[in-house]
Amino acid sequence: MTDTKNLSDLAKRIRTLQILSGITLNGITKVQAGHFGPCTDDEILDELANSIIETRKHFNLEGGLYMHGVYEQGADHIYCHTGLAPGSSYLAMLITLLINNLDVICELLSDKDLSHKDLSRKDPEKTNGG
Repeated sequence: MTDTKNLSDLAKRIRTLQILSGITLNGITKVQAGHFGPCTDDEILDELANSIIETRKHFNLEGGLYMHGVYEQGADHIYCHTGLAPGSSYLAMLITLLINNLDVICELLSDKDLSHKDLSRKDPEKTNGG
């Protein structure tokens, strides 16, 4: 079982990156995976060009931009691009933190040892007098 301090540290890091990425600051509370297509290479390039133009306008960005993303460690394989906007690097870090800690997160979600919590109101036998 993962110790509480490590879980607490992980939770703090996730919350910090969530705030820095602009997710909560921009009012985004839920996201979803998606796609567009099927598209030709030229259509994809047009979509990316339009996205760059809109990002520059929205954030008043000039000069060179950094493309942020999540990459396989030690390789050039990209899992996803998170964008060009100011919060994009933090979003990449948040996704990386979550992926790299999936074992801890799954352990937490599947932990059956809830003896440290008061479940008396949620226990049907106890609420029915059993």
